[in-house]
Amino acid sequence: MTVFGFDDLDGLPESALSKAEFAPVEDVLLPLLRQALPGVRIYSEVPDGNLFPFVIVRVAPTERWWSGDDRFVDWATVFVHVFAGSPDGDRKAAILSEAVRVALRDAYLNSTVTEHGYISSFRMTNRPSRRSDWATAQGPVQYADLPAGVTRYEAMYVLNIRRPA
Repeated sequence: MTVFGFDDLDGLPESALSKAEFAPVEDVLLPLLRQALPGVRIYSEVPDGNLFPFVIVRVAPTERWWSGDDRFVDWATVFVHVFAGSPDGDRKAAILSEAVRVALRDAYLNSTVTEHGYISSFRMTNRPSRRSDWATAQGPVQYADLPAGVTRYEAMYVLNIRRPA
């Protein structure tokens, strides 16, 4: 059975597959960003190796309440981490962070649809800014420190995601 465009969901019972209504938010955002920013490495987890620059998109844990609509609108706080290496990593990360912001905003304004949905509401809650290391990251962390010479920028967005028609 194909669910959210995925055929390879072995091990999940039919009862679960038939009930699922929302795709993971990353499955909506990653294709949107990859389409808008060809050539930029965009992931939902830190890749192996030193492939700088790259972007990580992660849904943050919800600490208050979920404000979507359980029929057709999902809601998420999303962290976007941008990593760039030296030389000039700070400037590269700042520019790439701004490009991601504009790509998300444009996807919202243009109602750009992927097979998993589209952004129906967009709000940046903190502008992209330089962060010292993973230890200061909001949301899930994967490393205690950044490699020497790598700059990380972080921004946070609150999004509503609509299911595709």
